[in-house]
Amino acid sequence: MKRVLSTVIIRFAFVFGLVIAFAHNVNAQQVVGKISPDSVWIPCGATQSVNLTFNATNGVSISNFCDSSQLIPYLRNGLIAWYPFCATSYSNDKSGVGNNLQTNIPNTIFLGANLYTNDVVNTPKNDRFVSATTNSYGLSYYTVGSSTYQFILANKFNTAVNSNKLTLSFWYQFQKNSLYNQNRGLFEMWDTVGNNVKMQIWNTNDTTTAGTGDTLYIRHSLFNNTVVLPYAQQVQLYSWVFVSIVIDATTGVANFYLNGNNVASENFTPSASSNLFGTNFQFGRISQSAAWTTLGGMTIDVDDIYMHNRTLSPFEIASLYRGYRFKWNNNSSDTLFNYTISSPYQNQYTCKIYTGNNTTVFIDTCILRIKKPQPYVYPTPVTLCVGDQYTFFIGDSSLTKYSFLGGVPVGPIQRQVFINSVPQTPNVGNAYLYTANNISGVDTLWVKETNVWGCDSISNKVIITKIPLAPSPTISATPMSVCNNAATPSFLTYVTATNGCTLLWYTSASGGTGSTIPPPINTSTVGSTTYYVSQYKTGVYCEGPRASITYTVKPIPVLTNTNTIANICSGTNFTFSPQTNVAGATITWT
Repeated sequence: MKRVLSTVIIRFAFVFGLVIAFAHNVNAQQVVGKISPDSVWIPCGATQSVNLTFNATNGVSISNFCDSSQLIPYLRNGLIAWYPFCATSYSNDKSGVGNNLQTNIPNTIFLGANLYTNDVVNTPKNDRFVSATTNSYGLSYYTVGSSTYQFILANKFNTAVNSNKLTLSFWYQFQKNSLYNQNRGLFEMWDTVGNNVKMQIWNTNDTTTAGTGDTLYIRHSLFNNTVVLPYAQQVQLYSWVFVSIVIDATTGVANFYLNGNNVASENFTPSASSNLFGTNFQFGRISQSAAWTTLGGMTIDVDDIYMHNRTLSPFEIASLYRGYRFKWNNNSSDTLFNYTISSPYQNQYTCKIYTGNNTTVFIDTCILRIKKPQPYVYPTPVTLCVGDQYTFFIGDSSLTKYSFLGGVPVGPIQRQVFINSVPQTPNVGNAYLYTANNISGVDTLWVKETNVWGCDSISNKVIITKIPLAPSPTISATPMSVCNNAATPSFLTYVTATNGCTLLWYTSASGGTGSTIPPPINTSTVGSTTYYVSQYKTGVYCEGPRASITYTVKPIPVLTNTNTIANICSGTNFTFSPQTNVAGATITWT
């Protein structure tokens, strides 16, 4: 059952007609997550496999499994004891091995307290996730009047376990309001013969509300040191903490996990011949004095105790902590959190998170689409003058809009430009330089793109309008001439623009910057000056060829000689040849 609410759980211990109530909070969280990637875009023509992964973003273990067949299959391997405290059979070992808790053990006295072992009447309580299928077990020490009581779990393997590998995992939550402030004995394993202690786990006795001093201590007979785990860091996050201890005597390495995370390791001298297991074990007290800590009990709740005679991998520990199972695309078999899809592809893939009783907790869906290349060309449309060049840019919207994940390549991409259905230079890349020919009209340009799998598409079609150049302007007089210091005429008197065109004036036959304002004519200086004029179509430009226009400022002729004869007689011939400062001047007599 998933953590979906916070509930106050009441534990009742019926002793001599008295009811003792203990309350604690369970911080519940919905198990959620998503498939990564959440959508897969497969290039058209591809046949490669793609890996999908379900990533849990919230939630912790589910605990309504009550039969080994409901466990994730690989977690059943090597399972020799499992106590989920099922509602109908609290004391039964659900591993299938049959290490059931013995409920007929006589009550004894331990450290002055009345000891109750494997009590399945008073100590089973609501499961840590408030499941109706399973329960948890309350290990407790408390005082009623002048009497003290302690409830523990204890058992002896019905068949001796001999293994140089061991994994012990369990959930537990200890009570801050415990009245028992001795050293807290959590777990112990030993051999009956000689009381040879194999393993002990205990807590510090910080009973403050914050519990920041809580520390978990673990010791095995093969260890050189006592391992210290930062239990307090975890207990601040969750009221329940999942502990896993993995020991491999063949390699001399032990790893320790809290809530599925590896938090410590211990190296020791390898001893492949050593048996890591004892004949007996117990939860809730430490009673063997010939070991590493003092005797003591503990007030805690425990749930889902697992023992394996092999070393579980970090992935398996995380799976054991998580508890839920994966089913991809409604496959009949149980699978892992990752899944490989291959051609022929389906439109969608689902990952179902479910519990041992096949109750669906969460379903996420990954959408898969086959995408053809999606080339595009811009800008569009374009208007040019004949003979002009223009750079078009080429892209593919599928490369930016979609994420082709899973190692499926799209490229290298080949691009072929077509103009009026005629192929141009192949593999043009991301840009293409277009040159308009000298024939006015319309060209159509597009791109054919082919991915690495041989699948192709064409882009949008770009309409290119080619405008003819403007003609040369009409010049009525060239060269033109004016007299020195005469009134200034305008070039516009002699140059006429074609209808729909605008004149551009230059001081050189090529280059330079044209002006729409005609240059002024300077008549104060004698001589000749040449300007150049073209015209462009208004609103389109497309400037035509330049024409030259020359104007000449001529000097005013002045007589340079005069008549020296003051008087002549009537009837007498007179000859005079006037001369001017300007050659070729025309003399007018009046």
